[in-house]
This record gives sequence, C-alpha cells and structure tokens, in this order.
Amino acid sequence: MIPGDAGYSASDDQSLTCSNDINPSRLDKHQYTLSLLNEAQRIGLLSNQEVYSIQYRLMVILGDLIWRYTQGESSSVATDTAESILTSILYAVDTYLLNLEHPNQAITYLKTSDVVKLCEKRGGTGQSMPRRGKVTL
Repeated sequence: MIPGDAGYSASDDQSLTCSNDINPSRLDKHQYTLSLLNEAQRIGLLSNQEVYSIQYRLMVILGDLIWRYTQGESSSVATDTAESILTSILYAVDTYLLNLEHPNQAITYLKTSDVVKLCEKRGGTGQSMPRRGKVTL
C-alpha cells in the first residue's frame, strides 16, 4: 500500500501505520453485507479472490432458492423475482452480521463460515420455501 491510500493513517508523531480495522461509519446498515465486503476489500482485509468466493457462495444460495421456488421445473425466473430472492438472502445475512460486536468479526465470519448454514438458520433455505409470487424470510 502507498501512504495516503486507504488502510494507512498518520498518528500524532506523523509516522504511518497500517490500519486494518473497518470504520463502522463507512458501512450502510441497509446494505450491510455489500458495504462490508466493499470496505474490507478497500482496506485490504479481503482480497479480490476472497470477495469473489463470498459472492459465489451467495449465488449458490440464490440458485438453490430459485430451484426451490420453481419446484425444480426451471432454473430461470423473472429478473424482479431473482432480485427479490437475493434481497431476502442479503437481509438474512445482514441481520446476523449486524448483531456481531465489530465489523471485523463479520469479515472473519464471512471468510471462515458456511453462509449457506447461516441462511438455513435464518430461514433462508428450508423446506418452507414460499409459493410463487411471494418471497419472504
């Protein structure tokens, strides 16, 4: 990193120090997971590959829910339906991550835990998949 870039700050004695703590004021509570991923990548807590891996796991959940939504008849749905399902997934993840003490804990959770199991615990992927036209968590 270059001094002056994100992740560096000047202390009182003007020496540069690396800061890998996420600043909570830079996070959007209404899009917590997405803003958390962006901020963690910006300050170097997550690599591009790690962000891709987390996003991929979320897309696997989306694919599973679309399959359940169509009762296995199709892997495609209207764009607004897919967006609604993805919004529900992110809401479930946001709700869990917002309850952790610090955003850095949320990053650790996303890097090391099974997001699918989190969504199952939060009601995002289960036998009670809503009927067509109604997506809720």
